[in-house]
Amino acid sequence: MPAADSLSRQGTRRGPSLPALTPTIVAIGCGVLLGVTLLVVAQWPTRWLVYMLSGVVAGVLTLAGHIRRQLIVYFIIATSLNVHYYLTQPEPMLFLGISAPRWFSIPLILLPAAGLLGSILVDTVSHRMRIRLRSPVTTWALCFLAASTLSTLLSPERRYGLYALVEMAQFFLIYVVALNIVQDDHDFRLVLRCLLATLAIQCAIFIIQTVTGAAFTMTGEITRAMDGGEGLVRASGTVGTTPSGYAIFTEPLLFTSLALWRSTDLDMPRRRIGMLTALASATLILTLNRTSWITIILGSCIVEILCRRRGIARRLSQRTLMALGGVGFLGMLVIIPLILPRLEGAHEDDWNIRRNLMRIAIRMIAGNPIVGVGPGAYIYHLRQYAPGDVLSQWLWVVHNEYLLVWAERGIIGLIAWLAWMRAGFRQAIAATKTGTPEFRALGIGCAAALIGLCWEYTLNMYPPFCCYALWWCLFGILVAGNRIYTAAPASMGAELAPAGASAS
Repeated sequence: MPAADSLSRQGTRRGPSLPALTPTIVAIGCGVLLGVTLLVVAQWPTRWLVYMLSGVVAGVLTLAGHIRRQLIVYFIIATSLNVHYYLTQPEPMLFLGISAPRWFSIPLILLPAAGLLGSILVDTVSHRMRIRLRSPVTTWALCFLAASTLSTLLSPERRYGLYALVEMAQFFLIYVVALNIVQDDHDFRLVLRCLLATLAIQCAIFIIQTVTGAAFTMTGEITRAMDGGEGLVRASGTVGTTPSGYAIFTEPLLFTSLALWRSTDLDMPRRRIGMLTALASATLILTLNRTSWITIILGSCIVEILCRRRGIARRLSQRTLMALGGVGFLGMLVIIPLILPRLEGAHEDDWNIRRNLMRIAIRMIAGNPIVGVGPGAYIYHLRQYAPGDVLSQWLWVVHNEYLLVWAERGIIGLIAWLAWMRAGFRQAIAATKTGTPEFRALGIGCAAALIGLCWEYTLNMYPPFCCYALWWCLFGILVAGNRIYTAAPASMGAELAPAGASAS
């Protein structure tokens, strides 16, 4: 779409997008209330809470409001719903872990994505808009896909490579849709509110899981086992089955919320943003994921530094500082007893095990440095490259995403993957330099979360589908937003120049 047209739409449709979100928020509240009632009063299984919630939301999204806006709401919220329709029977999981999908499936998010993509293609054919693809993020994403394809073709275990390639194609589709649904300022504000609503929904589900002592999934699977006898269920929301997956998913949304709260010219309810930030931080701590604890500190510092460097950090009054200190102190009184068992359970053996798993990965890389062993094939070569003194310990896929990508996709895939992440980071930094407070806050939040993610990848591997889906979606939003907000001043100057000349 031309920049002038985008600017005109921005000027005429600048109002908040809350009406488009209201039916969904009401539906979610009713679904949670009905589910909790059935859970507590009727003593039905916990999965009914999820079923009632999803059913009410789906009905409202189908019947209420503007179809395109409702599809956008559904698309963004669906990034947090780890639900798949299996096209093939899942392969049996080996006892050495998993580093790629074991099936062909249709994720739930692809349903609204397909509807939005159809709308985009119709608008493109009718010349109402022009589909957008050109970007360094797109280029490096295609390079990573090509490198993964090459590794799959040369791998003796091509089956898992095909599963991984299909999943990457789904991520790329999510990116293309996100890149093209943000056409103006109105669209971006709707997307941002959906992202914040998604964070609030996940925090609510996390708290329900923690309080009820049952970590349930969207398909009704319930886990009540305590982790290592620590006395606290390590909840995971609906983004996966591991607390680290929940943490990685919520971090960019948490830091965006923090950046919004710290901004001086925020055009949103600051108190609600602050409460959401505090709640999300508490849930992140309660994941008991030690790498995420460091990410909270690291990411918060980066948000503060970027806000100050961009000159948008508001000055906190003494009253606000005292309130923050009091809330933080009370929160620590509640949280510290819950996390002490996790701290006491941290042993030197944890690092020794991870270090030995890294030794296996390094030996595998040395044997297959260029194209790797193939996506998903790591577990089939693990024992082959394990040193003799490691075979007697606990064996699993290496807990380091960099080594895992290098081992499976080779140096070519690693370079393309790192370049893709760098391109997304550059888009986030570019967003921090724009003049729109909300988009600038998203850029700050994504930049802080990406730096934290680079740290977490040193001790974590293969996050759930929803985590990667969210990052592909965010990269598309950042690219689209940078085109809108960097082109707007130039087009404004071009439109005002003739008027000024005639007046003089």
